[in-house]
Amino acid sequence: MFDATISKCLRLIYMFFGKLDSIAAPSDNDEFVRWYLELSFSARVVIYITVLGTIMTITYLILKFLSECDMEDDTERLLPLVAEEEEVHTVWTPLINESSEVTAKGDVETASFSSSDDVDYSTLCVICFEERRNCFFVPCGHSATCRGCAQKILSEENKVCPICRRVIRKSRKLVLKKL
Repeated sequence: MFDATISKCLRLIYMFFGKLDSIAAPSDNDEFVRWYLELSFSARVVIYITVLGTIMTITYLILKFLSECDMEDDTERLLPLVAEEEEVHTVWTPLINESSEVTAKGDVETASFSSSDDVDYSTLCVICFEERRNCFFVPCGHSATCRGCAQKILSEENKVCPICRRVIRKSRKLVLKKL
């Protein structure tokens, strides 16, 4: 590009001042100059692309390394909690008492359903409404499902949080300590 600018300036000087012996302006027919300019431009393009690709690759590797280190830190921090989870047992209450009887006609005779006051819906899984919420999603941190429903979500192709629709990487068991 710089060489092309110099040759253009020399051509302008040659055009205004006539034929000067001290200025050697390249003509359009000079194949060597044209070949040199094209080759130098091509070489610059290749070098720019190579340098840009190298910078992008190094940036990608640094970010990948940092995200793996971040995941290892999460695992190391949560290992004591996972070890304690065997000691903690959460008890869930069914929505319908097991003492209900159904006749052959399908009528519920002596069914004793639990009232809505007995069940705390804020602690139930938002998908199955059968078990308590006992896991959370990484990276959003929402605790909305039981472990079984979380595994079903992670086994699907579209792994998104049911609350915020953010892509989830994994789920962790939530350890609830009894006071």
